[in-house]
Formats: sequence, structure tokens, C-alpha cells
Amino acid sequence: MFEITNTPLGYSWGSKNLMAEFRGTVPTGAPEAELWFGDHDSSPAVRVDDGRSMVEWQRQSRHPAFPFLVKILAVEQPLSLQVHPPKSCAESGFAKEQRERIPADAPHRNFKDRNHKPEAMIAISEFRAYVGFSSADVYRPILARLEQLGVSGIGALTTLPRDSAWPFHSTEGVAHLTELSAALRRGIPGLTDDSTTDRAIARAIDIARRFPDDPSTALTLVLNYCVLAPGEVIFVPAGTIHSYLSGLGLEIMATSDNVLRAGMTTKHVDVPALLEALSMDSTNNPFLDPQTVDHESLFQPPVEDFGFAIVEVDGPRDYAIDGPAIVVAIDGDVTFAGKHTLSLRRGSAAVIERGESVSQVFGNGKFVVVTAPARRGWLSWLRR
Repeated sequence: MFEITNTPLGYSWGSKNLMAEFRGTVPTGAPEAELWFGDHDSSPAVRVDDGRSMVEWQRQSRHPAFPFLVKILAVEQPLSLQVHPPKSCAESGFAKEQRERIPADAPHRNFKDRNHKPEAMIAISEFRAYVGFSSADVYRPILARLEQLGVSGIGALTTLPRDSAWPFHSTEGVAHLTELSAALRRGIPGLTDDSTTDRAIARAIDIARRFPDDPSTALTLVLNYCVLAPGEVIFVPAGTIHSYLSGLGLEIMATSDNVLRAGMTTKHVDVPALLEALSMDSTNNPFLDPQTVDHESLFQPPVEDFGFAIVEVDGPRDYAIDGPAIVVAIDGDVTFAGKHTLSLRRGSAAVIERGESVSQVFGNGKFVVVTAPARRGWLSWLRR
């Protein structure tokens, strides 16, 4: 068992203070967007005790790679409107870009690896996101309200999400979205704060003004808007269109760095590739309900790559964790005891190696433990 750390990635959408406040570090004055705890080549974590990267440690110890990746996200500005590819799409896309000899670090490269990227988000602060298409009974009143207010260009959205005729497929569809996004950017008189539909339109106006001349911003009108309270969890399957808007969260995903973007970004946008990966299913309820046992909330998303638990600690208690696993302290201070003893403060993480076990935890705080559900009934090890 050993502590791991990393250097925050400074993407432009990141917060200048949320990450530092959470981890108890000094703000750099620059955005600190993501902190990776895992072994992905794009940003492998390093051991605190000897400075080796997790990739180097795995190579030397022959420890198996982790099938999951854990990140702290500190979101100040909306992320791109994006989709993570399903596995078959990632495999074919990666092979194609390898044949074309696109460098791994090329800005226009879509597929960094062969894996899919389903993901879960645990809200540490209030966290806002668009996740998947909303159902017709949610978005149609919004479009009707726009029509009532005299806004044009909504024709491109009237058949979504049930109709797979994505508006970017046609010149007419793009023209409609461009017209609608321009109207949103100018502002729409007559909106009120006491209407669900008007608040949805106001959010779209805010997005359109952040990303001028981007027709994809109009699509937010038909996306499912989520507000997570601290401790709540959403699951985003591969193929689901989404954008994280604001807040601090712990993201758990299959080990991948594949992102296909539709817009709302200065990074590479590839709509045709996104369409190949996109699921048109509506996603009215992306929230994951836990199985609660005492002070533990257990989560098993419908994937084989990872499962996790949020655990509260108030004094010493017997608690078994079998490696391989990654633990992250998200509140207070927690100590893990097994063959070795290791203490984590809020915002820090550790690896429990294969063949190693924790038998007791103590302190006053809260942590997340992530593991791969390698066997049926895997959650039972948390109750021993």
C-alpha cells in the first residue's frame, strides 16, 4: 500500500481555486482542472515514497494494469459537448488512426487507446451537468416556449432525440442550429425565473454566450440537465452525449482518454466520428442509487470495469479492502491499517496492491474505494 500523487492538468475550463482548496495546497493562479489517480499513459500518477510513476512501478513489479481511472475534476467553465466511444468504436477508430500514423499527441487525434470510457461522477460540491438527451415531454415545452417568444431555427431540434437524423447531417440542419444559437446569444426578451422552461432557455443563453458562433450550443436545449448534491452520483454510459458545467467531483471511469467532441471547445471537433459513437437514447435519470449498509454507500454501475463505495469513518472500525484497489480521501483524515499503515488527508489517494489487504480504518472523514468487480457479489468484501 502506498500513497500516490500527480500534477493537476491546467485545462482552460478548470477552476483556479476549487482544486487547491480541496487538497489544501496553494493556488497557482492558473486553472487546475483534473488530477489523475491511475496508470494511464496520458498522465500516470506517481508514488509519493520513491517518485516512480505507476507505469514504471507496474513494469518493475509486474503488477497488472488497473481497468479503471480515478480523477478529481474542478470545473469552472463548461466542458466540451462530448461523447466517449463504445469499445467496438474505440477499437476500430484507434486501429484506423494507427494505420494513418497520426501521432499519439497530435491535436486532431481522436482515439488515444482502444478502450471504451463509461464513467461515474461523485459530487463533492454541488455539481451541474448535461447528461444525455431529455425525453420529448421535457424538451418539447422548451421548444414551444421559444416558438411562442418568436424565436426561429428550432426546426432542427423538433425530432430529437427519437429521430437519428442528427441536425449536423444536413446543411439545412446546421443553418437552423446556427440561427438558433445566434438568437440565444443575443438574448430572448420575456423570460421569467419562475418557469422551468424559461430557466432551461436561460441556461442555453449562458452557454451560447460563452461559445460565440458555435451552433452546437443550441443542442443544450434538448439535453437532460442534472444538479447533484454532494454525495450524489451519476453514471454516463459510453456513447452518451454530455457536458460537465460546474463544481468539484470525483470521476471514476474505464481506463481511457478517448473523447469525441461536437463543440463548446477550442479543441479538435469531429462530428462524423462522434455520430458513429453516439447513442440517441434519452437519459432522464442518470443518477445511481446506492446500496446502503451502515456508513457505506455501495455502487455497481452496469459495467465490468469498476465498482466503488463511499465510506464514512468516525473512529476505529474493522473494515476489509482487498487489493488491487485505489482509495481517495474526500473529507477529513482517514488511516488505513493492514500489513502497513497509511494515513490520507482530504484530496490524497493510495494504491492497495494485488495480494494486499486493509483490515481496519480509523480517523474522522470520508473516503472512496474503487475496485474492479472481478467476481459475482464483489461488494461483499466491504462487509467483512
